[in-house]
Amino acid sequence: MCNLYRLNSSRQTVADLFGANDRAGNAPGGEVYPRYPGLVVFERDGERVLEGMPWGWLISLKGKQGQTLNPRPVNNTRADKLMFPFWKSAAIRPERRRLIPVNAFAVVVGEREG
Repeated sequence: MCNLYRLNSSRQTVADLFGANDRAGNAPGGEVYPRYPGLVVFERDGERVLEGMPWGWLISLKGKQGQTLNPRPVNNTRADKLMFPFWKSAAIRPERRRLIPVNAFAVVVGEREG
């Protein structure tokens, strides 16, 4: 998956398509950047729901001098990294899986406005 995606469909359309109850509150559609909220479909207590969620897995990194850096969203990986403990634990636990409805995706190049 890439760093930017777009959802042009309405929340009602997505909820209907996946048979989900809309619990997304005021989560927007449109362009979604890392750390910004986007819509996801998942199962909770036997019910399929549509909710808003920040885009990306937030991971903490260390700087060159060992200092803690601000959490960074990671939203893609290579196939050879999928067996690392972090990714493997996410893939094998169904309760951690999310369906991300998109109409288009792209890799952002250059600085983002705003």
